[in-house]
Amino acid sequence: MRIIDNSKLNINLHKSNQSIEQTYQNNKKEFENYQIVKYLITLAKHYRCEKFIVEDLNITSKNQGKGRSYNRLVNNCWNRNKLVQNIKKHCKLVGIKFIDINPAYSSIIGNILHRNYPDPINASIEIGRRGQYKFQKDRFYPKVPSDDYLNEHWKQTLGKSLVSWKDISIWIKNSKVKYRVPLDDFKDQLKFFSLNHNKSKIDLYKFI
Repeated sequence: MRIIDNSKLNINLHKSNQSIEQTYQNNKKEFENYQIVKYLITLAKHYRCEKFIVEDLNITSKNQGKGRSYNRLVNNCWNRNKLVQNIKKHCKLVGIKFIDINPAYSSIIGNILHRNYPDPINASIEIGRRGQYKFQKDRFYPKVPSDDYLNEHWKQTLGKSLVSWKDISIWIKNSKVKYRVPLDDFKDQLKFFSLNHNKSKIDLYKFI
């Protein structure tokens, strides 16, 4: 289990787009994103993965309603399309099936069903399961947990039965309970590295 963090390359320099510093950061980000792709494909080949599964996201530039800093990260720093296209290209070169899936409720499902890992890994487990069953009828969503499981999960009584993942999502939104498992809860179980070299500004977390 590993987490790749490129947040250091998304720091707001408060410089113009034409500045030397911003140009360097943009070029560095493009280079390191390519290194991430190489790392992921090498890892997939090592473990003889048949499929590489990603979320099918279509994020457009807009006001996300969470402040200017969040808008900047989502609208200007994402570079997701280029990253995914590079992954797709390299999967084809090495003979790994590239599969994109609808990510609806994947974070909620992952964090409710899998509590032994932090949020990004929990969600990725659900993404992986969904990709494995993409073309099988009635396998898109896993079975909804029982009321007893959910009551125990949040250490409170829900007050009503939740029979679908949509119901659970609405209940979480209305009740404002926390469902994501924070990365900080696993500090003692994670080992920190820099990807490839100490100047990469890409952090890699591995479970030990």
